[in-house]
Amino acid sequence: MKWSIVEDYVVCQFYFAYINSWREHMDVVMTELSQAGFGAREEKSVRMRLQNYEYLHTQKKELSNAAKQSQRIYDAFAQRRKNVTVYSQLNVYINTVVVGDESSYVEGDLLDALSSKSNNTTEFIYTEPLGPSFQDVLFGFIDERGMKDSDVYNACLVGRDTFSHIRKGDKGVSKRTVMQLCFGLKLNYEEAMELMASAGYAFGAHILTDAIVAYYLKNGMYDIHDANITLYENKADLLFST
Repeated sequence: MKWSIVEDYVVCQFYFAYINSWREHMDVVMTELSQAGFGAREEKSVRMRLQNYEYLHTQKKELSNAAKQSQRIYDAFAQRRKNVTVYSQLNVYINTVVVGDESSYVEGDLLDALSSKSNNTTEFIYTEPLGPSFQDVLFGFIDERGMKDSDVYNACLVGRDTFSHIRKGDKGVSKRTVMQLCFGLKLNYEEAMELMASAGYAFGAHILTDAIVAYYLKNGMYDIHDANITLYENKADLLFST
């Protein structure tokens, strides 16, 4: 049974918490996995996963390609241990965020216009040129960076089928997927806002997931696993498809 990313987060977080004594505290991680909804996992399997993390930590060597997920998640947790200052600043930033109503970010004038009950029945035809489509903006960024499709969807945890639908333009794209693409393309914050806007979205300053993602992009931090760990720790929506 394939390990989910969230499951690996739980186990890797446990490893770093009990780095020198994890074998004596297996009951702790098994309880944490059960509480996270992974109660069916056998202790033997969890122990093998922990041994992978111990190998990465003590041998300083990469695992085989088959364990790429463990490798990336270990690297993200290890990086956080090295950059304590960066993550203390991030925690301060998160603690200033008050989760609010996303609708409050709609401009007041627009809300008034939408809620007005005008009796004016004069026909109005919009003639201004429309902006570029989401596909135009997205694949413009991809072309600028000389990236292949596989480079992008592998980097941002978007499935190949989902990306294929995006390229064909045959269905809408979720806000979460757009944010994932921002990481895969390593967009700066202004570029990310452009991509979000082209899909009809915006970052909400008081929406916890949005605020954390915006912080990462503003600071040029593009490791999506690292961002997911921060989201996970703060009980915010994660950036990957399950």
